[in-house]
Amino acid sequence: MGKKKATIKDVANLSGVSIATVSLILNNQSHKFSPSTVDKVLAAKETLNYQPSYVAQQMITKKTKTVGLIIPDITNPFFSTLVKGIESVLYQDDFVTILANAGTDELKESNYLNELARRSVDGFIIASSAVSNTEINQILREKNKPFIVLDQKNQKVIVILF
Repeated sequence: MGKKKATIKDVANLSGVSIATVSLILNNQSHKFSPSTVDKVLAAKETLNYQPSYVAQQMITKKTKTVGLIIPDITNPFFSTLVKGIESVLYQDDFVTILANAGTDELKESNYLNELARRSVDGFIIASSAVSNTEINQILREKNKPFIVLDQKNQKVIVILF
């Protein structure tokens, strides 16, 4: 059986400080504490190989560092190159790309928009021609989700950032 994953409470116990202190130090607020306290917390984190819970961080920050990317066909060389470029740029800022290969199916795109919004992606890049402005308004604007639409029909880029 595997070793139990270290918790923030374990880091606090080992370093002899409160959970709140550990949380603040690990969330870039170390300037509020003495260097010796910061060193103890960081040493305990290292010793325990502590990794913050992604889900817990998401609940606090309301950010997922993910972007939903909807395209019609990953086998099309244009879209595979586009995806590679987008992923490369987002990765530089520690974002993860969730790819949705929707074909030209409007219902599938609508389902992807809803599902990605439900999964709390931080924004959308829509490079597909099937999704309608009505769907975008109902799903993304009402949920205040930033998005970029690469409109193939009119050869223009629409960017809406809230």
